Amino acid sequence: MKKRFKIILFIIIIIIILLFIIKNFITVSIKNEFITKEQWKEDIEYISKNLPKKHINLFFKIDREKFYNSIEKLENDLENLDSSEIQVRIMEIIASVGDSHSTIRNFQSNIIYPIKTYWFKEGLYVIEADFQYKEILGCKILSINNVPIENIVKNIDTLIPNENKFMLKLKEPEYLVDPKVMEYFKVTKGNNEMNFTLQDLNGGTFNTKVIPKRTNEIKYLHLSDSVNIKPFYSEKEDAFWSKYLENEKILYCQFNSCKIGTPSKNDINSIITTVKEKKVEKLIVDM
Repeated sequence: MKKRFKIILFIIIIIIILLFIIKNFITVSIKNEFITKEQWKEDIEYISKNLPKKHINLFFKIDREKFYNSIEKLENDLENLDSSEIQVRIMEIIASVGDSHSTIRNFQSNIIYPIKTYWFKEGLYVIEADFQYKEILGCKILSINNVPIENIVKNIDTLIPNENKFMLKLKEPEYLVDPKVMEYFKVTKGNNEMNFTLQDLNGGTFNTKVIPKRTNEIKYLHLSDSVNIKPFYSEKEDAFWSKYLENEKILYCQFNSCKIGTPSKNDINSIITTVKEKKVEKLIVDM
């Protein structure tokens, strides 16, 4: 009974910590890609005035003068930039603060390159792809339009607020498939076509052209679709879910997203019921 109480207490402590972290998020929302230059100027001025006020210490990494100079330069360049370039410039400014809790939300485009990648220790691999590019599943990305992948992600890193390399590895695949980002860093031009140089599982290299596609038209195939038995931890993509492993007597809890209301009261009640009714000997919290 004492052991079960400790497990429940441990879970509650983790939830409290997560909720505390969530409340300290500072986000800037960009939802409309087609607002006027005057509206962009108003938004930029709002960031300039309010971000230093809202943040507990905005200039803990970046120099105050450098921050305001970058804001002023963006305002001066507005007339020569399109909406997507402005968005990326704002991302660079926010990322320069060096705080992963101060970031841009809703920047994702409705049109993306229809692939998903993941960093393994051997390199960046394609783990999901639209059905028309299924031949590149499981392949390692070497370069895009003759630009080495290492050079591309080095530029992308300037857009990612972070405190460590793990945040960079998590977010790089997200921006790699955004046409606006790829064009901003001159990986693509004009038609946004990306010519991938890839390495297959046998070590051979080949090229594949990938073009952007509307997100609601993409039909992803996952690398694991070819596997009959999938690991249990990939069963769901819910923000939070749990499962009791009877044979191992393990209570497994997975956090896929930190947001208010996660886990829900039902989730918590389910965990408590499991601990009370099952012979839980170990707890795994997968974050």
